[in-house]
Amino acid sequence: MVGSFGRVCGAVLAAAALAGAVEMALPGTVISQAAAETVFRRGHQAEPESLDPQKVDSAEESNILLDLFEGLTRISGKGEIIPGVASSWDVAPDGLSWTFHLRPEAKWSDGSPVTAGDFVYGFRRAVDPATAAPYVSILYEIVDARAISDGKEKDLGRLGVTAPDAHTLKIALTEPTAFLPGVLALPIAYPMPKQAIEAGGAQWTRPGKMVSNGAYKLDYWEPQQEIRLVRNPDYWDAKSVKIDTARWLVVESDETAFKRFRAGELDFSRIPVTEMAWARKNMADELHPDVNMWTAYIILNAAKPPLNDPRLRQALAMTLDRETLAEKVDPHGEVPAYGLVPPGIPGYTQQPPEWMRLSKADRLAKAKALYAEAGYGPDKPLKLELIYPTTEGSKRSTTAMAGMWKQALGADITMSNEENQVVLAQTRHHDFQMSLYGWIADYPDPWTFLSIFQSDSGDLNTSDYRNPEYDQLLRKATATLDPAARLEMLEAAERLISRDTPVIPLYYDVRPYLVSTKLAGYQANPLDIHPTQDLAFKQ
Repeated sequence: MVGSFGRVCGAVLAAAALAGAVEMALPGTVISQAAAETVFRRGHQAEPESLDPQKVDSAEESNILLDLFEGLTRISGKGEIIPGVASSWDVAPDGLSWTFHLRPEAKWSDGSPVTAGDFVYGFRRAVDPATAAPYVSILYEIVDARAISDGKEKDLGRLGVTAPDAHTLKIALTEPTAFLPGVLALPIAYPMPKQAIEAGGAQWTRPGKMVSNGAYKLDYWEPQQEIRLVRNPDYWDAKSVKIDTARWLVVESDETAFKRFRAGELDFSRIPVTEMAWARKNMADELHPDVNMWTAYIILNAAKPPLNDPRLRQALAMTLDRETLAEKVDPHGEVPAYGLVPPGIPGYTQQPPEWMRLSKADRLAKAKALYAEAGYGPDKPLKLELIYPTTEGSKRSTTAMAGMWKQALGADITMSNEENQVVLAQTRHHDFQMSLYGWIADYPDPWTFLSIFQSDSGDLNTSDYRNPEYDQLLRKATATLDPAARLEMLEAAERLISRDTPVIPLYYDVRPYLVSTKLAGYQANPLDIHPTQDLAFKQ
């Protein structure tokens, strides 16, 4: 899932006050008229593009949606895929048919039951071309999902998702899909409240109109300021939810977030890299520099001149000094990256480009030769635009990279910054030449990084990379039941990415957070998932 690029990602704001007794709350608690109410104040980097689960593909929205909705499975605060609305499931021996058994006690926030029919409606809505779901390609292993999404099949009823009864859901697949439980935890696969959507239209995600089935429900939303969620008493596991109110406060600047945390205005916050050394000495109990399955990279528009020439793409990749970027320009513990898939996936061997083995001198000589072969040199410098979200970290990184390309190749790189949503939209619609980007693992499997480069991945294939050999390898991998053989095919696919260079990996990210010592339940995990329902304030 895409991350906005401030650490890798984008950001935004200032906090709106809660009404009445909530206004003067101390950190973690609120004085109320009756009983003490726990309020969790969380610094959030960017204003959500949407809170419609099927119209988002960014971590900025997904983190909030994890509080509001629940799929057949969910991602816990440990980063594990666990049962959600489905208490259990069965898989056919051929891996092509999955049967999910829904909890009869699951309800929507309006008190009505969550049924298998709500999931059928949700999946059909997700693949319907009219929805224009940017993440729809992740469902293509479901029977007829691709045909419906492409407009070749008009009958939504042909989708391989059926409800034999109110508490049983069946999913039919075209290929075995070992990672399906991870996919089903994502917003694209949530059940959808048909009645609320039809009644509210485009405004169904606003306070007073939204009906959700997660641990929390939407109470208040002031754009560029705050989204406030309150406990959903109709959630099937409401008794285990300890925090009453979650305030998602949009705070664009890491520096501002850091100040607000120190002032007691936030319980969970980012920290600017310039303060890391000080925080290690003075805030060791609150600092959590966690390693994530997150690759930061530059996307190259591989379908449009001049970057449709793989020689240019490789030359640009070879002349970036990742070690300097990680150790001097934006140091926060990240690991320099040469390959797309990050380390830490069980059984998988990373596949960096062959040129990584060259010395820096040989690498530079090879890059200059490729640059010249593509028709560029001192008399004809390559001119490109690099877009990036408006954050200090992004500005430092892009400025440094432009300098490296200028010194090594003589290339002239113009930098252009916009709000995170604007950069995401331009990138998604291929309206760019180079874009600073990041991809966070949706689940611990290389597929989450590799599948988006398939020719038919739609908006997710932001580089517009098209390679029939690559597509065939991924098709073979999905049809392979043997786990080791499947990973070997995915490794071969990553080697093609490293060779063809539709993206330039920069580093495997570390997200440093500040977490209040009053908060219990926070756990570092490679998916960087921290649902509010898995947290609590210490008594």
